[in-house]
Amino acid sequence: MTDLSDLIARVEAATGPDRELDDAIADAIFTGRHRCCIKGLSDESGGMWMFTYPDGSIGSSLRFTGSTDAALTLVPEGWVFSVDTLDGYPDAVVGNNQRSIVRADYIRAATPALALCAAALKARNP
Repeated sequence: MTDLSDLIARVEAATGPDRELDDAIADAIFTGRHRCCIKGLSDESGGMWMFTYPDGSIGSSLRFTGSTDAALTLVPEGWVFSVDTLDGYPDAVVGNNQRSIVRADYIRAATPALALCAAALKARNP
């Protein structure tokens, strides 16, 4: 698996939703990356990156950085998570055991979605 450290740092530093960052996350985690265009439009005005997801579906990147629901899809299967606000800042943790967290990745970020994204990516990082 690819080292996700640089991507995690970008997510932690983000100040809000970012579609380019969403694409970078999808590119790092999912397969089948390819560019497609809306018929009749140039790549610059109608192109988008598409990815193959684990269930076999193909689509553009989810809005991981803008939606906690989308960010939740990054949490490794079987791991637990929590998103909260501590001292006025969004905070997330992803852990690999429900009874006693053996490995936990705590992250503080600008928004709950960004915190959960970064924590889930950190949990996936080798």
